[in-house]
Amino acid sequence: MKKKIKFEYFQLTQSAEGREALFDLEAWIAGMDSRDLQSRTHPYKEDKVRLKESYFNMSYNCWFLRFMRQGLLMFRLCLDRIH
Repeated sequence: MKKKIKFEYFQLTQSAEGREALFDLEAWIAGMDSRDLQSRTHPYKEDKVRLKESYFNMSYNCWFLRFMRQGLLMFRLCLDRIH
């Protein structure tokens, strides 16, 4: 039995001082951790989403982000730490 697994990789960038720079995920997470629940909530399409939990797993060398959508849906996202 064979299984096909498809991976997609993205490199996030942001505009800083008129130039494009790599997005600093760890700085974003640190900023989100210090915010209250309401300020972590943002509109998305016809709903609202917020970052519920974030943690770094040393074994996988990966950030895990848990998002909630207006109390109905949650999903986890694993983001590899790139050095």
